[in-house]
Amino acid sequence: MHSISFPSVGLQFQPKLHPPCVFCVMLECFHMFPNRKLQYLCRWRPVLLFRNLPQNTGISIMFVPLNIYIQGAPETIQDRLMDLPPSYVMTYKKYTRQGSRVLALAFKSLPDMTVSEARSLDRDVVESGLTFAGFSVFNCPIRADSASVLFELKGSSHDLVMITGDQALTACHVASQVHIISRPALILSPARSSEGYEWISPDESELIPYSEKEVDALSQTHDLCIGGDCIEMLQRTSAVLQVVPYVKVFARVAPQQKELIMTTLSNQ
Repeated sequence: MHSISFPSVGLQFQPKLHPPCVFCVMLECFHMFPNRKLQYLCRWRPVLLFRNLPQNTGISIMFVPLNIYIQGAPETIQDRLMDLPPSYVMTYKKYTRQGSRVLALAFKSLPDMTVSEARSLDRDVVESGLTFAGFSVFNCPIRADSASVLFELKGSSHDLVMITGDQALTACHVASQVHIISRPALILSPARSSEGYEWISPDESELIPYSEKEVDALSQTHDLCIGGDCIEMLQRTSAVLQVVPYVKVFARVAPQQKELIMTTLSNQ
């Protein structure tokens, strides 16, 4: 997915580097930096370090201008930006509601230093005070036979549940296309105007305060979705058994959370 869009922005992809660099940007401003050699900081998974090397020479430079480029989930990058554009949240939600996979792109210039000095920088220092560069939006069509296969499974009295690493809005859209959810969806999220949590519809037209005692009744009229951050909350409040069995879509799920979900569902 990344390597396909890499050449379109005028950056040089070098698969011989170890590990391979896979990073893409979709902004005109990056056309100002053609033919750059890439150095991957393997300790920092979402970070790429771009070094300016002299044109038409094989000479390496010890001290060079360093630019850090970071990609990640929009909601994660959001908290690390120096200035948040007014349309940031509205834009990424627009595309995730359509089922697209969205990555936020940001960068930061570092003082002149060697690559080894850059490697020793604390991650929090590198990943703070970022400048927003744009979004990378990917449309990933569903396999032609997925909807029909899942429809047959649902028709044979199988309960369908989605467990994914995708963002909740993306996951809900995809789930609606393959018969995993068919009723109005509600996503459990941290409350925006107060402490606690709330259920909110993908288009944000419906908002219901969260109460673990009302999850059963709510699941009779809506299809429920929760993310990995909310699973952590359920573990802290010992509410896993009261909520997980009624959820249709689990989004942004970490591997250990997947095990918790599977164990909980299998014990029902």
